[in-house]
Amino acid sequence: MSYFYKKKFLLESELKKLGFLSMMAIKIDDYDRIITTYSKKATKNIINIFDKKLRDFASFCGLEVRCLGDVCFVLFCPRHCDVEKLCAQLSSFFKGLEITYKYNRIHISTSIGGAFGQKNVLNEALMALEFAKTHKLDYVLYSDDLGLASKLEREKFVYDLIEKSMSDDKIVPYFQPIFDRDGKISKYETLARIVDSNGNAVLPGVFLEYSHHIKRYVDLSKKMILQAFSRLNCNAEVALSINMSISDMIANPLKDLIIQEIDRRKIGKRVIIEILENENLCTGNSSKVKFYIQALRERGVKIAVDDFGSGFSNFNLLLEIAPDYIKIDGEIIKRICEDEKARKMTEAIIGFAKHLGAKTIAEYVANEQIYNKCLELGVDEFQGFYLAQPRAEF
Repeated sequence: MSYFYKKKFLLESELKKLGFLSMMAIKIDDYDRIITTYSKKATKNIINIFDKKLRDFASFCGLEVRCLGDVCFVLFCPRHCDVEKLCAQLSSFFKGLEITYKYNRIHISTSIGGAFGQKNVLNEALMALEFAKTHKLDYVLYSDDLGLASKLEREKFVYDLIEKSMSDDKIVPYFQPIFDRDGKISKYETLARIVDSNGNAVLPGVFLEYSHHIKRYVDLSKKMILQAFSRLNCNAEVALSINMSISDMIANPLKDLIIQEIDRRKIGKRVIIEILENENLCTGNSSKVKFYIQALRERGVKIAVDDFGSGFSNFNLLLEIAPDYIKIDGEIIKRICEDEKARKMTEAIIGFAKHLGAKTIAEYVANEQIYNKCLELGVDEFQGFYLAQPRAEF
């Protein structure tokens, strides 16, 4: 059992004896930055200063303090009081705090969660704390209206689903066809699915974000990619696209796996890497991304930019990597028939793609009207439920 959970278990046992409680949990926001920037001795001094200031506040307000770890503390009193007022006072007490250590001025910010009641008050305070930190709020008072308990239950369900899919080999690739202007399949996009205990295919929107939280994203992706590439070896006529983020191309083991498997299977000319446009390509990582893309292109791999036209879109990305395909964001395509701005944006992306020598792909082609409008505007390829849904086989 970790130090945190040992302390939490002991505190819960103590709280059961005290009955009705008002409680606050407080955590230093940038602790990871502190321990990587300063020495162990400096970090210890910073925590000690913070601890002393917190205990001064607690003493003044008649509260007791317990430490659950280096950066997480709880304050409580065995009586009913205005916990929301206390949260506001505690937040104000630490607002703008700077700790000086050997001429270094270190800014400290905190997140605070408050709760009161006779049952689960510690867990509720900790849930409120995490809600405050996630939403960048000074403090949050626990309430059933926040849905934190149901959120916790959902997280546990999804975490269990992910772990079971790993142990039972239930993470699988699905394939959605992409059609050219003649209505022929030109390639397939590889999409992750988890097959649950009822045989249903669970969409990545349910589990992908959570897989990052429990550090299973790479493991899930590896299993899916290996299965997808194995299918390529069984069908020499098929080309597949695989999604990668910019982060995947910089420091993720997936980048090496993909190169190794392409070399081993000699399938480079039938692979398209779709760069997910959910991150900006900044100066610090530009050279690494271009180096990786060059390594892919040397093996015959083509490059696509996914969801172009979405919130993170930047033409710098296109100029930097000169993609072979530009996938127009589905939110634009959905509105293309009734929204003049969506139509003009589509025309602009098509025109820009032609200047780059890239083909365009329309995503979310949901009906005949959208399909015909995309044809009319000059889109090169098409993907969507109107044409074909994702499936387990080619």
